[in-house]
Amino acid sequence: MRYWDTAALLRAWKENWEPAGGMTRSHTVAEWMAIQTGRGMVYRTPQGQLVKRNPIVTGKQIGRASGRERV
Repeated sequence: MRYWDTAALLRAWKENWEPAGGMTRSHTVAEWMAIQTGRGMVYRTPQGQLVKRNPIVTGKQIGRASGRERV
């Protein structure tokens, strides 16, 4: 069975091909998200255009989202 590490899966995604079979570690998804969101999240719009967003989250937004906003 073929093993796909995070770098190989990122390359497959970038080159627009899908690995046929194999396995990876369960935390590959966490690594993938850390890599993608560290530089901004890249996604494809319904029109096929690649868009990169670099989310900036403040402590106040985190507090609001968690229900623990300080006044």
